Order: sequence, then structure tokens, then C-alpha cells
Amino acid sequence: MAVNQVDRAFHAWPVLIGVAKRRKTISYSELGAAIGVHHRAIRYVLGVIQNFCLEENLPPLTILIVNGSGKPGTGFIAYNLRNFEEGLEKVWSFDWKSIENPFEFSQSGESYKSLVSLLSKDPESSESIYARVKSRGIQQLLFRQALLKVYKEKCAFTELSLRLKKTDLKRQASL
Repeated sequence: MAVNQVDRAFHAWPVLIGVAKRRKTISYSELGAAIGVHHRAIRYVLGVIQNFCLEENLPPLTILIVNGSGKPGTGFIAYNLRNFEEGLEKVWSFDWKSIENPFEFSQSGESYKSLVSLLSKDPESSESIYARVKSRGIQQLLFRQALLKVYKEKCAFTELSLRLKKTDLKRQASL
């Protein structure tokens, strides 16, 4: 059975909100212990939360999780770490109580993958899915992933691939 990272994000969300309220940071190990996940797997959970914050234009909540250096790990892309203190202040001063846990829908066993599969097989189900997934950002993410799945990650008009190959990425990096 696949691990539901969205469910893990549901459990991590209130922990991070509590850390922000106390104006603290938390280590990968501490967060892992709080939600019952090995510290190495925390990065997958943080990816879900980081993507949500980016999509919703929220302060970078995942800036609170730090490694031994006292800063977020290499997967953190939500804020310029040269302005780390400024990022922390934005997170600490934000009214997180005004936002319901955006991953609550996962409590019925649903994951992004299961919802994308349902959307792509039965587009008529979108209204009921979007009623369960209250966050506009997550709704948009699911819609995008369903479209990519239905069109096999190709443009519906030109049939060009939307994914770059590793050789294309290397070529772009050298430009």
C-alpha cells in the first residue's frame, strides 16, 4: 500500500502551526517523532505543505523545519534563505488560525493520486471532489494533474511532451 503523504501533511499541519505560534523552529527528527514518521521521510510531507503554501501565496511554513545547520534542507524552495530571519518572521506573525487544515479531506483515506484518478476517469465527479477538498490551491493542483494524466503529459493541441528529458535539462543548464 502506498504511503499517503497528504494524510501525513494533515497531521504535520497543526504541529507546524503550534511551532509558529511559539515563534520557534523544529528539527526534522522532532517533527517526525510528533507525527510518527522517520525523519528521512519528512521531506515528502514537507513537499506537500510547501506546494500548498506556494500555490496559496502563504508565508513559507516549511521554513520552520531545520537541520543541524539551523536552516531548512535542500528541498526547501519557498523562500530565499539569504533572508532566512525575514522568512521566519513572516511565518511567525501570520494568522495561521484563520486557515483550516487544508489536508482534512485525507482523513477519509483519499490521496492526491486517488482523487486525480477519479477526476480523470469520471470528470462529472469534480463537483463532489471539490466539495471535499476545500482549498482552491489543492483543487487547482488536482485539476492540473488530472489533465496531465488524461493527455498523457502532452499538449492537447500539438501533442508535444510537457516534460523535459534529462538531456534537455542539461542542455538548458549549459546555456
